[in-house]
Amino acid sequence: MRERPRSKLSDLWWSLPHLSRAGKGRAVGVLSVWIAWDRLLEWFWRPRAVRPGGILRYRRADHWGRRLTLKDRTVVARGDPVLELHFDTGKDLGVWSIASSLPAVLAPLVGSLVIGGGTAIGISTEATYRSVFALAGVFLLLGAAFVLRVRETHPARLTAATT
Repeated sequence: MRERPRSKLSDLWWSLPHLSRAGKGRAVGVLSVWIAWDRLLEWFWRPRAVRPGGILRYRRADHWGRRLTLKDRTVVARGDPVLELHFDTGKDLGVWSIASSLPAVLAPLVGSLVIGGGTAIGISTEATYRSVFALAGVFLLLGAAFVLRVRETHPARLTAATT
């Protein structure tokens, strides 16, 4: 099967992330444009915090899309008042950064405690390494279970079918 040649616009689009660099607490290039755009929209829309200090924000707006029928048979027509949810991007990126780096900081600590503590009480080194591997699998399954649980407890999504 022959591949379609990529267009120049596609090449430009995929090269945009490479124009950015960040360091020393500053975003440069495309990242700085994104942050400036986010600040402009926040100033223009003035979203309110759902909870003080939280990541979610909301604003009242009018629905401008096509007519929708929600799962509970509620009809949302053009011009109807709706609430838009927005993320506080700075806080969201901060939480994401902590969530992605925290396991890398805690894993060596937990692993060394299990391996060192196990060998200190006479358990073989091979068994302690196996227990660390098993513990990593348990944490992976627990993480997946928590993610699934969040999705199950918050089913109020605007999944809609057109009428």
